Amino acid sequence: MAYLIEMIERDVLKITLSANDVVVTPVKIVHDSYVEEAADISVSPSVTPVSNVYTLTGAPADEFEITFNEDGVYKLSITEGDGSYIHYVYIMNEVDDYFIDTIPNLIVPNPLGDHLLDPDHRTYYDFNVVSMLTIGFFFETNANVFLDYSDISAGMLYKDQIYQCRSIGSGTYNWQDALGDDILMDMSGHIVTSNTALILDAYYKCIKTATPVNYGGTTATELSLYTDTFYQWLLQTVESLYRFNKYVNDCIDTNV
Repeated sequence: MAYLIEMIERDVLKITLSANDVVVTPVKIVHDSYVEEAADISVSPSVTPVSNVYTLTGAPADEFEITFNEDGVYKLSITEGDGSYIHYVYIMNEVDDYFIDTIPNLIVPNPLGDHLLDPDHRTYYDFNVVSMLTIGFFFETNANVFLDYSDISAGMLYKDQIYQCRSIGSGTYNWQDALGDDILMDMSGHIVTSNTALILDAYYKCIKTATPVNYGGTTATELSLYTDTFYQWLLQTVESLYRFNKYVNDCIDTNV
């Protein structure tokens, strides 16, 4: 992946080109059915999509900004040269706005609860309900948005993702990063030492986003993302965001 992708605002993503054009197909994941529908986005400089496909053409270092026009969970399928990649982006402006507005109301002079006598105490109830609905994705928002579903035999691994060993290399391994920090542990919680060969078909959890020093030389170990675990978490995120928006519309907005 030669292009650079980064969030520059809470609903704006920037892609910086490298040597090749970048082709982006953005979709939004619908709650309940989980079907993927065309995403409502704006691209600057302007790009005219063809069947929801945006081709970002330019010279190296040219920048394109993608603005997401509504809250939701988005999947961006991107091709660059011969590479294919997937990025997930979580847009939750309504959640952020609600918490920004509500948090100052929780700061009260009396910690013993006299604020409950306030006729506006519904604010506290709303805050607690929304906290429970959204806690599942607050700590993960737009963290490690890059996921490559092809076999991984080089490059970066991402914290908290589960990988499966698909092929064992014949070279020298080093599962630490350049600073000497450990990157992998097995599913029993044991750290994978720097020069340990992985077990075929076994699963491993990444404990630090980093690139291993060596996957195994010219014949490298191949990993793949264990997508079942990731997708379960992804679908829960979609539902959490939907429930928040529904709660706002049905309860909070009607009691203002």
